[in-house]
Amino acid sequence: MQYRLKSNEAPFEVVDGPMAGRKFSAGETYTEVPPQEAHRFEEIGHGQDLESEFAAAGSDNGGE
Repeated sequence: MQYRLKSNEAPFEVVDGPMAGRKFSAGETYTEVPPQEAHRFEEIGHGQDLESEFAAAGSDNGGE
């Protein structure tokens, strides 16, 4: 699946965890997103946010 940062979200860089150093910005397409920031993304073609998908899958949010 492919994901995109929601248009109302500011660009950001992950500072810790397995995706540390990765930058995310609007207009770019991503194949993976940091689970702790899933609420900031939408799945391309479906228009739904990922927070509910990670919750439904029982994804670990990095111990937070």
